[in-house]
Amino acid sequence: MNYYNENGLPIQGFNLFGIRDESGLNKDVINDQIGFFTEDEFFVCLGTTDPGVYWTLSKERNKGGTFHLLEGHHEKVWCIGKHKGYEALVNDWQKCKPTKGWRDANYNFTRDAKDVVVCDYFGVNFHRMDQNIIVKLIGKYSGGCQVVQSPKDFAYILQKAKDSGQKTFNYMLFKKGEIA
Repeated sequence: MNYYNENGLPIQGFNLFGIRDESGLNKDVINDQIGFFTEDEFFVCLGTTDPGVYWTLSKERNKGGTFHLLEGHHEKVWCIGKHKGYEALVNDWQKCKPTKGWRDANYNFTRDAKDVVVCDYFGVNFHRMDQNIIVKLIGKYSGGCQVVQSPKDFAYILQKAKDSGQKTFNYMLFKKGEIA
């Protein structure tokens, strides 16, 4: 919470965060941390804050570049809604603010001069991977979304979000090493 206070960031009753580890992006590894904190609890689990290799290299990729959420504070970015038919935290244009990120225009897994910063409603959500098992690689589960690896961890986070009574949720994305 010191980071929030020192940087003048708003603290809600329920606060989501991610910690991005940029190593192994081209290997599809699940090596980021995602979680939440409240006044009484701090919870963290494995997930990804990066798009998978599939959405970066396949023919189905976005022609403008693969989306990567920018590090930093994202205010009122999600609300409870449906992602691919199941309950998740979604970027609903009627209730939330748009997501801000960069597009990997040359599909090299690295932010460089050719990549543009974009801000709009791209369907960048906070959800789980498989509904039953813990998967080993990002695969098709993220095209820029923030995705929890374990279905049980995701269910716990979603329930805590619902219990908070908040209508929208802020998100803070850190780079690994940015916080102690």
